[in-house]
Amino acid sequence: MVVVGLALAGCLALAQSDGKAGQVTVTGTVTRFEVAKSIEVDSGGVSHKYDLNESDTVYSISPEVAAGRTVTVTQTADGEGHRTVTIALSAAKT
Repeated sequence: MVVVGLALAGCLALAQSDGKAGQVTVTGTVTRFEVAKSIEVDSGGVSHKYDLNESDTVYSISPEVAAGRTVTVTQTADGEGHRTVTIALSAAKT
């Protein structure tokens, strides 16, 4: 198993090569947010889009999340493929 870490313009991402267990974290500015549908986050000029309707994923979203706010999106997965996505306000500036 190989763990890769990237730090780009305020974006921290960790991923494991097996695609099953691991964590990915992205910090950036919300460019688009449709409650219970989708969210887009710009991190260092890279757009990350998340579908908030995936049935195999548990979502936890701060009620203060809105377009223009800086957030941290943390995705975790266990060895069984169960995923959790947490979207919280961040003190970091992007």
